[in-house]
Amino acid sequence: MNASAPGYAGMYRPVDAGADKVDLVLSPAGGIAGVVVDDAGRPIETFRVSASPARREPMSAGPVVTLPRSRMVTSADGRFLLEDMGEGRYVVDAAAAGRSTGNVSDVKVTAGSTTDVGTIRLSAGGTIRGTVTDTAGTPVPGATIGVRGAGRDFSGPGMGPQGATDPSGAFEVAGVAPGTVEVWASHPNYAEGRVSGIDVDAAKGAAEARIVLTQGGRLEGSVRRRDGSPIGGAYVNIVSQAPGRSMMSGPGMLVTNAGGGFVAEHVPAGRVTVTLMTRSGSAYINAQGTEVDVREGEMTPVELRSRDILVSGRATRAGAPLPGVRITLHGSYTMMMGVGPPDEVSPPPAGPQRMTAVSGEDGGYEMIVDQPGRASVQVESVDGRTSYPTRTVEVPDADAYTLDLAFAGATITGVVVDHETEQPVPRAHVFANPKKPGSGSTGGSSGNAGEDGRFRLEVEPGDYTVHAAAENYGPAVTEVSVGSSPGSDVRLVLGRGLTLSGKVVDVGGRGVGGLQVRAMSLESGPDRSGGGAMTLPDGSFQMGGLRPVPHRVFARSEIGAFAFRTGVVPGDKELVLTLRPGGRLTIRVLGPDGQPVAQASVLVEELMLQTRTDVQGNGELTVPAGTMSLRARKDRLGGRTTVTVAEGGTAAADIKLAADPGGGTP
Repeated sequence: MNASAPGYAGMYRPVDAGADKVDLVLSPAGGIAGVVVDDAGRPIETFRVSASPARREPMSAGPVVTLPRSRMVTSADGRFLLEDMGEGRYVVDAAAAGRSTGNVSDVKVTAGSTTDVGTIRLSAGGTIRGTVTDTAGTPVPGATIGVRGAGRDFSGPGMGPQGATDPSGAFEVAGVAPGTVEVWASHPNYAEGRVSGIDVDAAKGAAEARIVLTQGGRLEGSVRRRDGSPIGGAYVNIVSQAPGRSMMSGPGMLVTNAGGGFVAEHVPAGRVTVTLMTRSGSAYINAQGTEVDVREGEMTPVELRSRDILVSGRATRAGAPLPGVRITLHGSYTMMMGVGPPDEVSPPPAGPQRMTAVSGEDGGYEMIVDQPGRASVQVESVDGRTSYPTRTVEVPDADAYTLDLAFAGATITGVVVDHETEQPVPRAHVFANPKKPGSGSTGGSSGNAGEDGRFRLEVEPGDYTVHAAAENYGPAVTEVSVGSSPGSDVRLVLGRGLTLSGKVVDVGGRGVGGLQVRAMSLESGPDRSGGGAMTLPDGSFQMGGLRPVPHRVFARSEIGAFAFRTGVVPGDKELVLTLRPGGRLTIRVLGPDGQPVAQASVLVEELMLQTRTDVQGNGELTVPAGTMSLRARKDRLGGRTTVTVAEGGTAAADIKLAADPGGGTP
């Protein structure tokens, strides 16, 4: 729910659909002012200015989240004012047509005052010229052109440089930030095309790009119920992913006709994910997904079966009803897609919801589960403060299934305190992992400490490793045995962790914003530390709460460049990570009989990059240059190998699977 009023900061508070009363407290606001000019210092009259919190918290974290603020500005003197900003630190971005974006980092806003960021200069940037043709060399007029840089655009989708081809198939895009970029082209009569590795440098003149569009393939599909009857008006999402990249392309969302059919033309050749989606409020939730291989110029059939299952039962604790808890099932294809802004308020759906339910006074619940198979069951209090042991269940392929959830009522209680001050650490995250998970249990229990540092975890009797973590603290770990009766309190002492700060730059030394940086200690064991941060527009990042031990630090750009350092100790001097082009890695996974293994999971162990093999047992990844350790698994089979990839090169690896007692997927 979004709330705002003049002179007060807007906010977003997640609200449970069943809540009958919500109290919204507005805090006094501040403002951000400045002026936007060109290279010569002349005011730019029309531009977009945005302010995003420097600390990017997920929308589900904490009770209140400060929303980004963005507006179009038309101003003869180039001045702007963003009002009703909450207290905190922000990144301010400005963008205008035909110019590179400009930004100011670490802008502090205080209640009741306006912070002047001074002048934001938008340079003319570089220019990309090129042509778009089909495979026969015929020009393609009217194609849409876009440019993707190494990082994500802080100003949001559609703010990057764009253009269109003229009748001769030529295009020109101005205002491109310097660096290595990817240029893409789309047209209704062709599959999307792209070309990478375009170096933009205004001092060297316009960069050249030639894009060839193919016809792509055709997908013909249908959506049917379990009994074979068609489902009209169903949502089907179709996306294809370039190997080794996180960016998606493809037709997107389609709606089936009265006969349950759908057709997608000009789908890019390669692996395509086809997902049956259901609408839930302001989001789509997947019901079933499958992967198919689309070939250039060919038709690929696909059928999706809606296999809805009514799952119902009772949740109990120590034999008594457990009311007011949220029960959520997560299957192998669980995915959500937002379709509206955070402040969009949708009425609660009638009848059982999909994949989630809240238990009634008698502990009873019911929900619609999208497909049969293995799923994990998460049970937690509606406020998220208390969770119960996670279960694994096998949902049968049937119209209805009864799933009773009985919890023993054993607890782990305790307090989290600061090592130096002995004061409670509020809102610390605490979780307990069983040393020997029982049948049907995939994990332990977790929750957040209150303002007084105290916590309570619901568990099953047994031996546990209890962890605590909080922002800017190192982790704390202890062991505890729990019987059927409540045990003694656990005291977890958190020490202030070290800070790792640095900057991600491209090969020209320019900062790259909008990248995720991850750090993982090279230790093994339950107390190994790790962290993550998003780079600001100038490429800088900072993460805290790390242990004084060597870490592996890793960043990856949207267009296949990597920065990778090992042996980094937090607290050392500022770390500079330089993005460099990766290499292409093709993997073939074979079974013990030498036959290809489809849907095997392949993991690059150093970086946690992962892919799955196709029906021919082949997979593909873009990885950093260097030697990588690969691990493949399928069911109870596993295998390993190492491979060396050169920068800009291609390497191949075969992995043969054998019996693997560990089982599972990476």
